[in-house]
Amino acid sequence: MYNLGKLIINKEISGEEEKGFNLIQQAAESGYSFAQNYMGRAYRFGWYVNANPVRATNWFTKAAEQNMPDAMCNLGDMYSYEDGLTIDYEKAFYWYEKAAETKHSRALTELGDMYYAGKGVRQDYQKAMEYYQKACDEGYPYAFYSLGFMYWKGQGTLPDKEKAQEYLSQAAAMGNESAFQLLNRMDHESEEEKDIDPFARQSLFRSSTSPCRQRNRKIYQPSIPIGEFRICSSPERFGRPLF
Repeated sequence: MYNLGKLIINKEISGEEEKGFNLIQQAAESGYSFAQNYMGRAYRFGWYVNANPVRATNWFTKAAEQNMPDAMCNLGDMYSYEDGLTIDYEKAFYWYEKAAETKHSRALTELGDMYYAGKGVRQDYQKAMEYYQKACDEGYPYAFYSLGFMYWKGQGTLPDKEKAQEYLSQAAAMGNESAFQLLNRMDHESEEEKDIDPFARQSLFRSSTSPCRQRNRKIYQPSIPIGEFRICSSPERFGRPLF
């Protein structure tokens, strides 16, 4: 039912999208973890239903309890970002860590973010770099961007423009526009620009590959000064360059 529902929603076969969604919901109710994770995202972002963080969390929990790494990571989001439940960094860390044990690249990056910003843990740039590096080993673009940024700023390490350019170039090659823009900026940076605080936790969450992601979706978009570069975790989460 889940696969059929996805095919209908993605318009790979004919049928009404609502019918496809109903098939996925039936699969979720029967205990299929992929469908449960989908339902969590549906209630998180408002796909075919009104956004509801409580129901989203419940569905993610069902899938996470079946040891699904994506759901574990999504559940961590619900405890660490503003469209979720009450912020609980301890629970967020727990679920990110569970997902990271499977080498889930985004979860590794989220843990890096937590150590970078000191959210729920003692701020530790070196720990952040360790997690970002592990995510880089899994090929995650935003981890390359984050490491490049830290080498550029000299956070957790001595400033190293060559290494910064190496990581940022890899991120840019994988489509990270923030990395591309920062590479251009580095050639014209001043010491004053370099002192800008790089980190701001954002609540613009992951979109998905679903064609309905732009519909019925509420997005929190904080004001970001032009020219300000920031550590970020995922193109799925943020959806655009962070300047």
